Amino acid sequence: MLLSEMFPDASSDVTITSVQIDSRRCDAGTLFVALPGRSTDGADFIADAVARGASAVVASRTVATAVPTVIVAPDELIPTLARVCSLVTGQPEHRASLVGVTGTNGKTSVVSLVTSLARTLGWQSGAMGTLTGERTTPAAPDLYRSLEQLTRAFAPDRQALIAMEVSSHALDQRRVEGLHFAVGAFTNLTHDHLDYHADMESYFAAKARL
Repeated sequence: MLLSEMFPDASSDVTITSVQIDSRRCDAGTLFVALPGRSTDGADFIADAVARGASAVVASRTVATAVPTVIVAPDELIPTLARVCSLVTGQPEHRASLVGVTGTNGKTSVVSLVTSLARTLGWQSGAMGTLTGERTTPAAPDLYRSLEQLTRAFAPDRQALIAMEVSSHALDQRRVEGLHFAVGAFTNLTHDHLDYHADMESYFAAKARL
């Protein structure tokens, strides 16, 4: 996909084949999205991304670099990341109904039950979560790639469903931005992950974002 197809105002027609937020995973054809983090700023790694072959950059501030750079407002970085991840993978989120499952415990079991029920009904189905990836809910580049892999063989004329675990960290960090869930499930809330969320009220608020 051309950069100008993603961003009509872009002045370059470089070809984009992947999206990354980790500069270490960049190579030729990569669009590097420089997200701010809790302790580091992705913009500080633009030079490294380009050195590794990144073909273009999206950032919220101007950084001198030899490749085309698209500047977006800070609050638009995450929605933009979701949009370009969707575009470069062929919008896989539209090929199946999505079921999101959150809660302290039971997410994996519920996802497994939902996908099994779907298969029993004759639906095409797939699962995303603890048993299928390194993270319960991966960041947008990996999430959309996984959706594309799961839905690649789905027939367009048959019902399809993807059930995924959605962690509180993912909701707080907006990793599922841009996805529309047909069904959301909330299993429970117990004392866990308070090193991240600080208190139960914040933990609940993160879960409730689903």
